[in-house]
Amino acid sequence: MEYAVKDILSLSNADDYIPRFAQHKISIETMGKLTDEDLGRVGFINTKVENPFIKLCKSLQSFFQAKS
Repeated sequence: MEYAVKDILSLSNADDYIPRFAQHKISIETMGKLTDEDLGRVGFINTKVENPFIKLCKSLQSFFQAKS
């Protein structure tokens, strides 16, 4: 698992999801492309955590779109 993925999950208070993201081999680039359906597949349903996490994912999406 990339350290950046782990750090983002930790910063979003989503430490419980670290093993799931590792199991699915979700990279930092993949995080920027996650849809609500993708998040559901990895069991991401904690709404308390979801808002900061989704904001970070959207920032990543913008970053990777600007790069391409």
